[in-house]
Amino acid sequence: MNSPSRFRVRCPNLCCRRLLAVPKAARGHLVRCRHCTTTLRVPGIRLHSTEGSPIARVVA
Repeated sequence: MNSPSRFRVRCPNLCCRRLLAVPKAARGHLVRCRHCTTTLRVPGIRLHSTEGSPIARVVA
């Protein structure tokens, strides 16, 4: 089910909660669960925050 070009995302619908195999190209986009038709945003690429980043300086 999981190939190198795909990753798993869990449906946020509490009645469904199925694992979806989503292509990596869909990161940051909206997709629809095939089982319950709930629309969800696929998480994007995580960026690790460092103390030198502009976001950390504004918050600190």
